[in-house]
Amino acid sequence: MLSVFVFSAILIIYAIGAGYLYDMYIGRHLVASALTIIMSIKIMLIVLPVTLKFFPSISLKQTIISPHFPLTTLKIALIDFFSICFVKITNWILFAFVLVFSLTSNNIHAQEAISLFYYWIIGFLLAENIINAVTWRKYFYLIFTVSFFALLILFIKYQPKSHIALNYIFIALTACTALLFASFFLFYKGKSEVQHVSGNKTAKGQEIVLSKFLTFKILWNNQRFRSALLIAIGCKVSFLVLFLSSTERYSFSEILHKVPFILLLEPPVIIFTYIFNNVWGYFIDVELNNIIANPSLKTQLKTYLSFFLPVLLIDAVVVLIVFGYFNVLTLKLLLIYIIISIYCLSLGFLSSFRKYFLVDLSLNFSRFRGKTSQFYSFLMITPAFIVGFLYDLTIYLYIFLLGMLIASVFISLYIRSTFGTHFKKLKATIFNLKPVSSS
Repeated sequence: MLSVFVFSAILIIYAIGAGYLYDMYIGRHLVASALTIIMSIKIMLIVLPVTLKFFPSISLKQTIISPHFPLTTLKIALIDFFSICFVKITNWILFAFVLVFSLTSNNIHAQEAISLFYYWIIGFLLAENIINAVTWRKYFYLIFTVSFFALLILFIKYQPKSHIALNYIFIALTACTALLFASFFLFYKGKSEVQHVSGNKTAKGQEIVLSKFLTFKILWNNQRFRSALLIAIGCKVSFLVLFLSSTERYSFSEILHKVPFILLLEPPVIIFTYIFNNVWGYFIDVELNNIIANPSLKTQLKTYLSFFLPVLLIDAVVVLIVFGYFNVLTLKLLLIYIIISIYCLSLGFLSSFRKYFLVDLSLNFSRFRGKTSQFYSFLMITPAFIVGFLYDLTIYLYIFLLGMLIASVFISLYIRSTFGTHFKKLKATIFNLKPVSSS
């Protein structure tokens, strides 16, 4: 109740303040500033419902009707939509925000106010569709909803510059609402599906399919890993957007002169400090199997890379989208990303043997603490920080990047020559650890 009260108070105060600011800008003929307020509200109405679905915690959809109860999927979806999803208090706090803003501002047009209510319902529908797709692992559905989310943000950003007729905007918003509403019911899975395998041939085929996607299933089903990755990517995107949003007034080089540490956000340093310095802390079951099998360096490295590469792909796509959106992506930045990734990979693999922390089975966000090696994190963060200072000193930058490549080679050779010693150290550390309390 306290969190609901605080959330309501913050948004209502924001709505009143935004309404008065909008009137003030219109009164002073600062149309661009007034449009910025409207644009920020629209983006908030889309982004906030989705964010609240996944942070500070995530709750996947549960079966609300017994599988044996004779109801169709459509009826179950209707019950879920109108009795559970639609009555959530956060939805109506956002509705109250739009209402208060519309009533506070004397200069807002009726059409603009109506469009805000459109964005309110679209944000709600989008959040519900995304959580449905994640819950039931319908990847095409998830790609569709996330792409829809990204395109909607771009539309809000550039719609004031496009001079699209108001009638067409309302037609587009109506179509978006109808499409998301239909998607909720079209893709809804009301009952838990139990797969029954009959016959040796089918069972064997099932095992083959599972083995191909085993790594992805381990990654996806690991709540500790998902939580840490969500925090890492969320921090990265938030800070990048915070600093790169100034590119309309400053060049990328000028931003780096003010905040050179922004470049440590570009390569995958954050996901290493959260996860890959201590990868076996998150995937101890896999490493226990490795210890029993007494793997070679090649096998251990293959296991490590099978977890690392999907996350690197996620990180790289996020970086490309953010830097591409702000139009600062260059070949130099791509080179920096690749070389620091190689350096982090070699150092992170070494760190995974030398430092081990058993991660709690469930993460409590109120006291979350990333358990990783501060020493190895420092060895990754410092070079990325230095690259920010050297970005415009091209010759020195390339010399430094070459030095990082050489360091990566030496670290790799060191791991190769001392693998047996490091593996025994990790094995002894794991089996000598005391059980971690889940409280």
